[in-house]
Amino acid sequence: MANKTKAMFQIRRIIQLHLQGTSRSEIARGLGIARNTVRHYLDSFIEHVEPLSGALSWTDEALFRFISVKPESPKESHRVLYVYNTANEVLRQFW
Repeated sequence: MANKTKAMFQIRRIIQLHLQGTSRSEIARGLGIARNTVRHYLDSFIEHVEPLSGALSWTDEALFRFISVKPESPKESHRVLYVYNTANEVLRQFW
């Protein structure tokens, strides 16, 4: 449980520092975490939460749920289109 609370504190801090104009690299150095971790969290929040400052009022449980969601798998129609396009590329090489 302690790790969960600490992680949620760090996520809130990432958002706070970003809203204050701190760069991702500076946030990572200041919190002692990887720059890509900061990028991942910020990109997720920026893409899905408007306004970003709203996430600061979320409970730890809500933050945990948000960051724990796995990305959706591509829709079936996208998979079919990908297979179709790939097959066309292969056929063009031989024609």
